[in-house]
Amino acid sequence: MSGRISSFGAEEPTARVVEELLREGVVILEDLLAEEVVDRLNEELLPRFGAPQADGDAFRDPATATLAGIWGMHAVFSEE
Repeated sequence: MSGRISSFGAEEPTARVVEELLREGVVILEDLLAEEVVDRLNEELLPRFGAPQADGDAFRDPATATLAGIWGMHAVFSEE
């Protein structure tokens, strides 16, 4: 792991993104979803976010709310 996070645009070949993800464990995907899709997701999903933890933990501070499994929860990630 190099200590840097690579960013890729939506036009980047999938194989290149996957190669970097496998090597580094993380990538940033920019402009992957259209702005109107992101707005719709925010509107639909914000009510599902868990309440912030009262005391936090080693990974999240107390103000962080989470939504687990979003990739499998919404059709936008498989259909749009």
